[in-house]
Amino acid sequence: MKDWDYANMSRAAKEAGGPKEYYEATYESGRSKGHLEMAPVIGLAIFLGYIVIPNTPKFFRWSYKKISCWIQKKRDLKETTDLVEEIESEDVEELKTN
Repeated sequence: MKDWDYANMSRAAKEAGGPKEYYEATYESGRSKGHLEMAPVIGLAIFLGYIVIPNTPKFFRWSYKKISCWIQKKRDLKETTDLVEEIESEDVEELKTN
């Protein structure tokens, strides 16, 4: 017997009962494999749909509050530092004049 791809496919089609039956069997086999390969994608979609997407606005509100608080602390620290430097410079000037 020949070991060509077409010859092997023809032999498999004959064993399956004809080209139509061979096609249907091959199609269903590939389809069932495709279902298994899609399982992680479906799991990820469910995860995104139920957990990540509804909580995204909450995350942005939380991060905005944290960043705003951090910026305010930096401003307060700068103001305090400026005030301390001003008081120290006044004290130095007062000591120089006395």
